[in-house]
Amino acid sequence: MEFYYNSRKIEYTIKYSKRKTIAIHIEPSNNIIVKAPIGMDRNRLKELVESKGKWISNKLEESNDYKIQERTYKNGELFLFLGKEYPLELMIDEKASVMSVEIINNSLRIINNTEDKDSIKDLLEEFYRNQTRIIIQDRIKYYQKYFIVRPNNIRIKKQKTRWGSCSSLKNLNFNLKLSMAKLSVIDYIVVHEMSHLIHLNHSKDFWNLVKSVLPNYKDEKDWLKHNGRRLTLD
Repeated sequence: MEFYYNSRKIEYTIKYSKRKTIAIHIEPSNNIIVKAPIGMDRNRLKELVESKGKWISNKLEESNDYKIQERTYKNGELFLFLGKEYPLELMIDEKASVMSVEIINNSLRIINNTEDKDSIKDLLEEFYRNQTRIIIQDRIKYYQKYFIVRPNNIRIKKQKTRWGSCSSLKNLNFNLKLSMAKLSVIDYIVVHEMSHLIHLNHSKDFWNLVKSVLPNYKDEKDWLKHNGRRLTLD
């Protein structure tokens, strides 16, 4: 059986026995076992398991065995864009003079003149960099009305561990992979860094400012905490 939680596919195995309640066990190898009473309605069981989606996802994140598989850059591999997964569609033309990446017909289509993994990765990196730049600039423009200070420079950078940063010179940096996240999550990062233009710390005043602009910012912060490792090109 399987279901999706925050775009993550979660698979589990049902084992029936003489018991009165269900129990969910996550084994060291991340196999999810659901123990259920014999004769329990399958649809009801599915509802109960899915209602524990957040708990299961958190446990998988905490597991030392949980790892994001290394990218293969092959047809069908899933990549996120604005929180939605798109399968990779490679169109290889050795005579192609123009390489491109675009989302079309619910797929992430790449036209390239080689199947070389590094070449495809470079194209995707540039795609996400450009998309992130467009989105970030648009969201900063939207949220500027909440702030009396403007950023001096806005840069989109290749970063492994940080989603955004603000310097004492009021320069804002954003991770090029941010366009993989939901727009509401991008908004949280934008507001977070713009708040640093006023409070260059994580004081109570800083968080109060973030909350005054985004009352539900903790939901987006939580999503990023549990899905951040899925926003990857490696």
